[in-house]
Amino acid sequence: MVLYVGSSDSGVWAESCVTQINENEEIRYTGFYNRIEKCQSQMIEESYRYIIVDVQQFSNSASDIAFVLNTIQNVIKGKIIVYAPGYFMESELITQLISIAKIQYFITAPTIMEQRRTLLSIFSEQYTIPSLENLDVNIDISKLLKDRDDLPFHTIAVAGVCPRIGTTTQAFQIIKYLNYNGYTACYIEANQNLFLDDLAYTYADVEIDESAGKICYQNTDMFYKKERITDILKMGYDFYIYDFGCYNSKGFNSVAFLEKDKSIIICGSSPGEIQATNKIIQNTVLTDIYYIFSFCSPDEFEDIQELMDDKADQTVFADFCPDYFTFLAHRIKLYEPILPVKKLDGSEAVKKRGFFKRKEKK
Repeated sequence: MVLYVGSSDSGVWAESCVTQINENEEIRYTGFYNRIEKCQSQMIEESYRYIIVDVQQFSNSASDIAFVLNTIQNVIKGKIIVYAPGYFMESELITQLISIAKIQYFITAPTIMEQRRTLLSIFSEQYTIPSLENLDVNIDISKLLKDRDDLPFHTIAVAGVCPRIGTTTQAFQIIKYLNYNGYTACYIEANQNLFLDDLAYTYADVEIDESAGKICYQNTDMFYKKERITDILKMGYDFYIYDFGCYNSKGFNSVAFLEKDKSIIICGSSPGEIQATNKIIQNTVLTDIYYIFSFCSPDEFEDIQELMDDKADQTVFADFCPDYFTFLAHRIKLYEPILPVKKLDGSEAVKKRGFFKRKEKK
């Protein structure tokens, strides 16, 4: 599936290229929008292979557009292709899209024939990714000023009532939810499951920094050396997501789990999972814990709400999520009551953090 962010009139040139990928491939249009934030959620309604964004329609500033596309880039696996006919690579918009949003695919050719040729080269993986080396302006996103004092919480703990209940999945989905809202977040493996070891040796495009105990995959920073936690907490992320694994496992640190700003329990609907949930509720002194139920049929929701009794208002239900790293729009409402953060847009980010131009070192 290909999404074209713009009107069908402006995207008709791409249709023949899309059918060349696969004659059954579908292209979907969002329609015209003059502000990019108005169509932001449409970009994550489904897991699109490609999202072609016609930036000509937007009245936003270059930093606004770059900021929003950065949030999208951080929560999808598909490729974002910027359609900007007539733009120079040295322009402010293109430069900021490369620097801030890490966009790699651009269609800037002025003629339809050249535009189609470029799009086909992207589809066939023959496209040459542009570099910032010869550009005059670079923006160092890692050095953006951050004022996080107004955030209601910074540390989030996630634990499951039993193994293989979806704890790690929910930890990553929370990170992607926060990314979508404009914040930085990292994953901390606070258990003995060695999930990050498996991840690092399964995928070829994982970036590994053994000295820092850090790996990066799908725009997500993950840390596995618990002895480096003091250093990790100084790295300036807006949020730190701790995956504590199974609540009843040997060595589970209930004190560390409960001392985080937000604590979330992942539950299930089988008899054993319900009993484990009740035991945790009875043994937990905190009253503001949220409970996310995984792998439940909608037919069970009402019964589970009754079983949760006075915790019913703190109980939500997660949908099936086969991909840890892809966040879809319908899940926004799941996490909003649990993690009520103000959604940042590009202009707010500029005011809040400030964008600074940095000269390249000679």
